[in-house]
Amino acid sequence: MVYEIGQIVQLRADPSRQGAIIEELSSIGGVRRYQVFHSSGDVGEYFEDQLVLAPTRAVSDLASTLLRGDLPSSDKFRARITATRLSNPQTDSLYSLYAARIQHIPFQFKPLLRFLRADRPRLLIADEVGVGKTIEAGLILRELQARQEVENVLIVCPKALVSKWKFEMERFDEDFRPLSPEILQYCIKETNLDGVWPSQYARSIVHLELLQNAQYISIERQIERQKKRERKQKILKKKNLNQLPRGLKDLNPPPHFGLVIFDEAHHLRNPATYSHEIAQFLCDVSEAVILLTATPVHLGSKNLHTLLNLLRPDVLLDFTVFQQMMEPNSHLINSMRYIRTRSPEQNWQSESLSAIKKAMDTVWGKQVLQNDPIAVEWTERLSRPGEIDEGERIRLLRDLEELLPLSHLINRTRRRDIQRFTTREPHTVEVPFTQPQKEFYEALIDFRRQVLNLKYDERVIRLITNTVE
Repeated sequence: MVYEIGQIVQLRADPSRQGAIIEELSSIGGVRRYQVFHSSGDVGEYFEDQLVLAPTRAVSDLASTLLRGDLPSSDKFRARITATRLSNPQTDSLYSLYAARIQHIPFQFKPLLRFLRADRPRLLIADEVGVGKTIEAGLILRELQARQEVENVLIVCPKALVSKWKFEMERFDEDFRPLSPEILQYCIKETNLDGVWPSQYARSIVHLELLQNAQYISIERQIERQKKRERKQKILKKKNLNQLPRGLKDLNPPPHFGLVIFDEAHHLRNPATYSHEIAQFLCDVSEAVILLTATPVHLGSKNLHTLLNLLRPDVLLDFTVFQQMMEPNSHLINSMRYIRTRSPEQNWQSESLSAIKKAMDTVWGKQVLQNDPIAVEWTERLSRPGEIDEGERIRLLRDLEELLPLSHLINRTRRRDIQRFTTREPHTVEVPFTQPQKEFYEALIDFRRQVLNLKYDERVIRLITNTVE
């Protein structure tokens, strides 16, 4: 559909995201693109098939009051403005800023803001170890709940992290229930009978080792597994399908999740595994999805493409397109490094400009960046003589980050970017023994020495016992 400047549209994937068409951009592959104004800090670019016309609405009570000249008092006006913002959530405001018992660290809100500004609520959080990915996921959950009803939330993580996730979610006043094999099978049976996920397990944690079992995936996978076993044992048994339990993929209708969080998502990088299959199914039946992993850049391009394709198969059509999207990244990141460090000191602006031009000269750059008004604006500004001021430098960094082709899908925060926050400072806490504890400890060490004396020299015994002590 052809849209005109000024028309109010909304996203097909998220009707609450509305805005006005402010510019028609150059087409890509014969498909029209448009720039949509959502708010002062949120201007998006979309293909025409991502948009639909917003339904016409009557003028709001507040607007009609102002048009009549019936001005309310300042308190009433502020109350109405607040009510309007609450009924129409904005992407430049956070509604759950203090809704958790956590220390507020600014960079941990960065994934949340990126999540809110994306045209679909899906994000790979690829922060380095120790940055706080669990907290960032909790903040996103809280913000979603402040904006809409989130019926079912499922956390998928390795078995060793189940207790950690349950504890961390308690800091957000969320009671997540771990799913044992029996409980998971119960949930599948109840969903098969009622068509909805059991309400008592609306907040659940399931470990990946359990979920990737063929029994919980589908009858087809169970038959496949049995055939493999029989071929190994050189036997053949007749299958009775009525005796096989249903898996998640056998449910019709399938369960619906408002949010699914996958921790250690690099375990999903192999498309040929049951882990990837069940992850793909859960992404398909979930409104919002978060993938967490500290090692995406070490996986290789194909594996990273596989993870991102779980989130947005409609954007990353194939690996060739993905490679083209990735090509400008290194140049844009180099440009941001020059700007952030202001080095080389004498010509950091020219070096930054050169890096941006290299990004624009790639295949993706020629198709997209050269027609992007933000990229064009900054190349013109950096080409003019005179050093940019501090305010411009900050805006330039922000805009370049938004120009990264996958910025709407990935958030990556590195430890070096946040300096002292992730620096571990160990402290030794000395606790004296009680008398019974001291006697027991000395007796244990003495017994250990006697046992070691049967096999080792005295010097070796001294080394071992000193290590134990």
